Amino acid sequence: MNRTTGEQTYTTTEGAKHVNNAQVDIWGIYRGASLHLVTNYTVNSTSIKIDDTNTSGTKDLFPVKVDVKKNATLSNSDRNVASYAEYLVTFIHEKLGASNTWRLETHLKVLYAGNGSITFTAETKWFY
Repeated sequence: MNRTTGEQTYTTTEGAKHVNNAQVDIWGIYRGASLHLVTNYTVNSTSIKIDDTNTSGTKDLFPVKVDVKKNATLSNSDRNVASYAEYLVTFIHEKLGASNTWRLETHLKVLYAGNGSITFTAETKWFY
């Protein structure tokens, strides 16, 4: 299944540092897990540079188990950049378990710059 937040538009100044905390909650009767992809980045007039990615804030609650498989930068220092994280989500029921790989992506894009301000978009996508 593929989902997205849609593009969200922001305005900033040259060299400004930002944080995007993409979060997806997995629900059953109650919230069983919260997946996070934190992307720290710097916006410039012609590019966005991803400084760091991590999965801080990711947590699970029995009977759901979450293991972070990987987090990384897909593309960097360009007008369009992206980061991602992959998680192994296991639903435990009695002695049986079912697992799926979930993937969160953050996409950042510079739209235009002028008069000292930069307009860019941020979008979160998730797949399982």
